[in-house]
Amino acid sequence: MTLDAKDFVGRQRSPGWERKLAHDLRLLPEAERLQFVTDFLDIHFLVALDLGRRCLSDRKSLESLLELELGLQEADPSVIQYWLKCVLPGLGARRLVQCLSRHLKQYPQAVESALYWLPGLLTKSDLSKIDLTRLRQMA
Repeated sequence: MTLDAKDFVGRQRSPGWERKLAHDLRLLPEAERLQFVTDFLDIHFLVALDLGRRCLSDRKSLESLLELELGLQEADPSVIQYWLKCVLPGLGARRLVQCLSRHLKQYPQAVESALYWLPGLLTKSDLSKIDLTRLRQMA
């Protein structure tokens, strides 16, 4: 089975087809899922990120998704929170902060935007385990 993101152009959001698409995506190999989600970002941005959160299981895939041009490279402060919500469950707080740390010099504005949203997305337990203050000072 091959899925093409272009087949979904113009569709209104609906739990029915989104659930079916997530099911179909989970039947594909991880690399094909990541490619579909990446292609789907230009068609249905929020649905693509939701599918990434629900269907991508490899941490490397989630890191790749976060590192995409629309994620960290352009780092629109108004949408970075959606990228974080997508990758946080699969990466975990520590790994997400490590990923942000690695990109601090290359994308300082993006990391700063992510740090703004991150405390509201993390649990108290996660916040006690990581040092966002140090990362903020480096930014």
